[in-house]
Amino acid sequence: MALTVAVAVGFSLMPSPKASAAGEVPVPTHKPGGSYETMFIDADLSGHGVLFNHQREIDRNGGKESCAICHHMNVPRQKNSGCYECHNDLYSPGDAFRHDWHASATGARLACTECHARGQVRTSKNVKPCSDCHKQLVPKEATIKVTKYTTPSYADAMHKMCIGCHLRIAAKENKPEIARCAECHTGQSNLTQEDRLLSRRQAVAGRLVVLPPIARQ
Repeated sequence: MALTVAVAVGFSLMPSPKASAAGEVPVPTHKPGGSYETMFIDADLSGHGVLFNHQREIDRNGGKESCAICHHMNVPRQKNSGCYECHNDLYSPGDAFRHDWHASATGARLACTECHARGQVRTSKNVKPCSDCHKQLVPKEATIKVTKYTTPSYADAMHKMCIGCHLRIAAKENKPEIARCAECHTGQSNLTQEDRLLSRRQAVAGRLVVLPPIARQ
């Protein structure tokens, strides 16, 4: 009995890891499948995803001028960059700036003084803005203001943007079901195991992943 109590007390004194929503194992994100008009968003290629009527949202929000509502920052030399390019892990925060790459000999090969003023402590607070070099980085019409280059996880970014918009529509049109999870997350895609493996290989190779529509349940 004494031994049992001693073991129990010992376990109770052991430090417990903090609970965290951040992913312990990296889960790289991939571009949506489908077409420009209708996309299948399945960032981890699990077969579970969301069918997104891209063209409908463009039309609903005023045409191509509305792209910056969602596409609020671009990869240099791109326009309307995909969410997965900066939010590049499904559950963990990312880094859209990549300081080490900018400073490395195999990257941009920038000297510190090209961004930081001479004679000052080099911090993120006294560095020149990225837009000084990358003129098309943030669209003029962007409704989301970028204040730092540490990006939320893909899941957090998508949920924050999508749910916020759905809540506004639900209130405006008095349709509470629009803001419910099951409105978008309707089930698993009808891919076979062979199709799923092929899609994963195509994504890793950098090609467009074309997936069929999800089978609604």
